[in-house]
Amino acid sequence: MQFPYGEGVIFLLTMITWAQRHPSARLFILLSLAWLIGRIVDSLIIGEVVWQINYARLAVILVFWFWARRKAEGCVLAFSLSLLSLVLMDLFLVNEPGILLFEKWISAGLCFVVARLAAATYWEMAAAVAGSMLINQGLIMFFFGGIVSYVAIPDGFLWNFGVLALTLQGLIRYVRLGGVEHFN
Repeated sequence: MQFPYGEGVIFLLTMITWAQRHPSARLFILLSLAWLIGRIVDSLIIGEVVWQINYARLAVILVFWFWARRKAEGCVLAFSLSLLSLVLMDLFLVNEPGILLFEKWISAGLCFVVARLAAATYWEMAAAVAGSMLINQGLIMFFFGGIVSYVAIPDGFLWNFGVLALTLQGLIRYVRLGGVEHFN
């Protein structure tokens, strides 16, 4: 199991924003509660299946997607293109495994670059990335059910990469816009 960088970043940002009474503290507290509820569901559902579903991470992605969709005006193009990039990379990796070096880095990076270029705002990009991660995991379960013998839902690398990339993008936006009053 990979070190939970994504969870660490979310809980650290929750504590920082709560201590400073930052306007985004509500989002991070909501994400932390979603993770906690997902972890409780994760401990209640026990089964031997080929899909290792991490309900805590799925709950956080789902809550973040709803939050970002509420703030975004429209992200259909960014969502479609980032989903297409993830699905094509998964299809390529299933058909030709190991042919690319750093294939997970390329796949996650391509998804974020495509979403960033197609979206007009940060929240459109965030909604596109979170939505494409959710739909892509469902498509993996549906399409590759007989092909793939073991999959973690959501993918641990994509989860950690997504949390860190969205956090860095938000931090850059926060610094560029000049602080709290312009951030929301």
